[in-house]
Amino acid sequence: QGSYTPGSLNAKLITANKVPSTMSVATPNITNNFGGAVIATGATTNFTISTASIPTDVCVSILTAAKGWSSVQVTGGAAQTTVTITPATAATQCAFGGGAATITLTAS
Repeated sequence: QGSYTPGSLNAKLITANKVPSTMSVATPNITNNFGGAVIATGATTNFTISTASIPTDVCVSILTAAKGWSSVQVTGGAAQTTVTITPATAATQCAFGGGAATITLTAS
């Protein structure tokens, strides 16, 4: 179990050069390749990564591939805490985003 500074972790990720090259950086902002904000937030014993403006087909792919997270949540949907998210569950959850979902991944 890690220890994370409460608050935004974006500047730390940028300074440590840990932002994927597929994302844009303008310190302290990180933007995904769909133009949505990416926000990493520490909360002492866990952290979250939230990414916005995710198209439905990409949302489904992310959710079905998400492994090792404590929970995965899509805009307006219930947090999924099962180890494997089925394509059917992912499609239902991603529909809450209306074609531009925000996905929040939590690790603890």
